[in-house]
Amino acid sequence: ESVRAYFGASVDHYEVIFTLNASNAVKLVAESYPFQNGELLYLLDNHNSITALREYATRASPQSDVKVLNVYGPELRAHEEEVFRCLSAPRRGGRRLFAFPAQSNFSGVQHPLGWIALAKWHGWDVLLD
Repeated sequence: ESVRAYFGASVDHYEVIFTLNASNAVKLVAESYPFQNGELLYLLDNHNSITALREYATRASPQSDVKVLNVYGPELRAHEEEVFRCLSAPRRGGRRLFAFPAQSNFSGVQHPLGWIALAKWHGWDVLLD
């Protein structure tokens, strides 16, 4: 309860689950997320366990739409216009999951946390690494 209170997370909308590490946490999401006929969007610059989501999504439903956002330049940043275009595209039917790191383990770049609100506004669930 104190962890939820620290983050201002309502008991009506959030659960707190402790895992061994980030890979185990992502695996829990991957194994339980309803990918059937859904969409997965993730940043190329991500933790290795995030790229495994692709396998779970396509195994759950070959009709799942999986897209990777490329990163560019020496800082390895995604183009804001491309992120907005992908997040604001019309929904195909199933659930939508957008995964990205707050800070890259590889390059150290910090990606905009404003993407969370943008994604939620357009009906995406967000997995922040």
